[in-house]
Amino acid sequence: MIEKDEDKNIYVIEKNWQAYHSVDSCGGPSEIKIENKSVITDIRSSISGLEDSQCITRRVKEYHKAGQSVVESEGYLPYGGESEFMQTCRYHKNLLRVTQDINIRKGTTINRHFSVGSLNLKGKYVAFTVIPPAQHQSEGSEPYTRDIPDWKGKELMIGHWHRPPIAIIFHRKDGIDIEVGTGFDVWRWEENLGYHPESGSYKINLNKNGLEFIREPLACCEDFLPAQRNYRFTWHIAWNNENDKLTIPDHSKLYIPFKNAGQEVDFERLKRNLSETTEENAYLYLNIHRGLSWPDHSFAVPSSQAYCCELVSEELCWQSPLISRRLKKIVRRISEMDGVKGLILEGIQPGVCYNPSHVDKKDVMGLVHWDINPIFDFLSWLDNHVKDKFKVFLNPHEDERLPLPSLEGFFK
Repeated sequence: MIEKDEDKNIYVIEKNWQAYHSVDSCGGPSEIKIENKSVITDIRSSISGLEDSQCITRRVKEYHKAGQSVVESEGYLPYGGESEFMQTCRYHKNLLRVTQDINIRKGTTINRHFSVGSLNLKGKYVAFTVIPPAQHQSEGSEPYTRDIPDWKGKELMIGHWHRPPIAIIFHRKDGIDIEVGTGFDVWRWEENLGYHPESGSYKINLNKNGLEFIREPLACCEDFLPAQRNYRFTWHIAWNNENDKLTIPDHSKLYIPFKNAGQEVDFERLKRNLSETTEENAYLYLNIHRGLSWPDHSFAVPSSQAYCCELVSEELCWQSPLISRRLKKIVRRISEMDGVKGLILEGIQPGVCYNPSHVDKKDVMGLVHWDINPIFDFLSWLDNHVKDKFKVFLNPHEDERLPLPSLEGFFK
């Protein structure tokens, strides 16, 4: 639901959270409240320390589309080359997806700092979980959790990376988790606007009010003149309360059968199984990864070296359009069948991939991306398609899957 106050400021409101967008800002949101607590504030992007809050705002527009609340904004900095800021915020359930376009005009010099989606996190935080930068993962790094020390009267840096962490989950003392994630376009974040590699800066600072997460795709030690063009970045924020986990109702398991060595679902057999079951709550289990078979070009390439050697991993890359197309066809057939009370999905785990064809690019060394966005797209479509027919859940017993608030929230 979207509301406006007398000054035409925009409020996106759901049952346990709300986001505030000032009509005078072409960035933001200025604040996100969760369970009536001001949790996320001062979401901002900047060029040479000049923030989007200093822009002359040309337009702020809000609307609903495909079950999402959308806020678009546009403006420009009245200084230097008058660089333009354009932003689209898409809200769905507990997820905010942001597309940030920054049009750097000719002759605009970056004075050391260029930030996208920096923010403040208010309150008491006890730990944060890191999904490491893509390059670190290709070298063997895995997700890890760090405890956050108590505030002792002096600002303290508690995390720092020169490449963008794929995602960080901040764990509040009251049980609320906040996820801040890079979008599918990891290569854009790592390009550093064309400056030298490893020239970003991603810092977490502990202060008296909570945490500050500074995200700078470029943080260099000199003035830099980037190419004149539009630079696009995608990223997201999600939230979830670990004290309010959704439990799956009691049900009987009915595994979806396959034929032709996993090439397709055996719908005739599934129809018979549904008609013959005597259980009231027959939940179907669809193993996306292990049950269905997939061609090699659907699998993730785990590193630049693997791409050069034409090697793939055992994990799917959802950025390959075949995956969503095939799953939508299967779900459409299932939604037309009688006797389905619920659907349990297995094998949904986002990951990093270097196959440039998945993002319609060419690069002899591969191009790094994270397939979280097409997963969001599929789950949004799924939620709309079956919401009046049956419930959908992620398998809660999949130990391999990191419990990302962005994914968990689709099933509440």
